[in-house]
Amino acid sequence: MPVPGFLLVQGVHHDEYDNWNSRYQQWNSVHLSPHRDLLAEWQAAVRAQGMRYGVTFHHEYSWWWYQSARPPSPPPPPTPPPLSR
Repeated sequence: MPVPGFLLVQGVHHDEYDNWNSRYQQWNSVHLSPHRDLLAEWQAAVRAQGMRYGVTFHHEYSWWWYQSARPPSPPPPPTPPPLSR
């Protein structure tokens, strides 16, 4: 079975969770669960197979994910009063 020549992994989730031991924030895979440097592990495994390795960042989603410019859902309609008999 042929082996692909590269692995491309996501470095940061859209909620700013880093998949490595980031020195910029505590919201990452080493300080929180699973308490492992996922990027370092993937890199070592890929290079041990003689493959190329890359990391992607999809920060476009991070920039608008929590923006206040995104309107909230409309409130539910008011509950009608009970019917009188």
